Amino acid sequence: MKINKVFVFSRYIFTGLNFVAILLITSMLGIAEFGELSFFRLILQYLMYSEFGFVQYIFRKRSADGIIPNYELSSVFSYLAISVCSFLFVFAILDLEFDAFFSNPVYVLYATFSVIFGISAKFLIDEFRITGDITKLISLEFITNSTVYLVVLYCYISGSYNVDVFVALYALYMAPYFFLLIFSSRFRDKVNKINFNFKLDKKILYASSMLFLFGFLSLLLASVDRLIIKYFLNFEALGLYSMAFTVSSGFYMVIQTLTWVNMPSFINSIKNEVVSKSMKDFKEYIFKIQLIYLSVLSLALPCYYLLIRYYNREYEETFWIFVLLSLYNFINVYYIYHRTYLLVHEYYYLLNITLFIGVIFNFILNIYLVSFHVLELLVIGSIISHLLYMVIIRNIVIKKANK
Repeated sequence: MKINKVFVFSRYIFTGLNFVAILLITSMLGIAEFGELSFFRLILQYLMYSEFGFVQYIFRKRSADGIIPNYELSSVFSYLAISVCSFLFVFAILDLEFDAFFSNPVYVLYATFSVIFGISAKFLIDEFRITGDITKLISLEFITNSTVYLVVLYCYISGSYNVDVFVALYALYMAPYFFLLIFSSRFRDKVNKINFNFKLDKKILYASSMLFLFGFLSLLLASVDRLIIKYFLNFEALGLYSMAFTVSSGFYMVIQTLTWVNMPSFINSIKNEVVSKSMKDFKEYIFKIQLIYLSVLSLALPCYYLLIRYYNREYEETFWIFVLLSLYNFINVYYIYHRTYLLVHEYYYLLNITLFIGVIFNFILNIYLVSFHVLELLVIGSIISHLLYMVIIRNIVIKKANK
């Protein structure tokens, strides 16, 4: 498993520029408004699961087997069309009536387009990482990220902004992926070979639904604390937490995307090699990742401290939240192998049951901890929950591998 140096460099560049963008946005919005924006972006993450695991099915099938039969691809596209249209129809009817913030029909429209653009991006990104077209991937990221930077900079210089502008920005900035996909000759060739097939394929439906459940539960496990803050505290508390979470996630993205782009290699290694060999290779890879993450943290900690100490003191109390979230992100790296092992060998039931236990434990623990009104305690609760999850799936993989 190799680490593409150009890709690593682009991660550093985008991380630094995203840090500046968040810095400017928080200086323009109040804490509660930033909390609203962060909550909208979290909801968009949940809405991306309207594809119900079918895109994940294509990626894992092709990564493991090298090809996906045309009849399966036809079925997947048919099910995908049904699931997305049905989801968006229900979504539009409900009008996202979580509270007054989501009663705005314009937000519903933004979120609908975001789902369409996001699923298009999933297809293209998976295509690029399977084929190893890292240059194309970096180019598209440059275009979409530049859109964010230019809009944020314009708003900052002109003084013309409100929370709705940034909601629209983060909902629509993935549009270049959609337009490239529909005008791509490679995509048209694939579509021409597809005959929409609505015949029931239990294998595809089962695998896709299990992958959907895995993705949904994984996101839920990672966002329990934010949901609890939103519904048990207020947008201002969520804004404080989201500041530390957004910046720490941005720095963590450097190594997260390295692991993500190498996922086809992980899948092939786990599928075709003995456990001892694939685990050894993964440990060597993780050692490199650890060095990169430590170098990122050496930059992240002083930058964040200077930000909240001298530039935007409204967020001064979030420094230790940022430190704890950096530790939380570091822990996530250690169960990537075991989680991928269970996915590749299709132990979906065990994986999802374990995730469900982690979510319930995290929810109960953080419901108790939120009563203390100390945001740092919620991060600690999430760290404990992830450690529990990591230990359980590690033991499951060891038992399965030794059989």
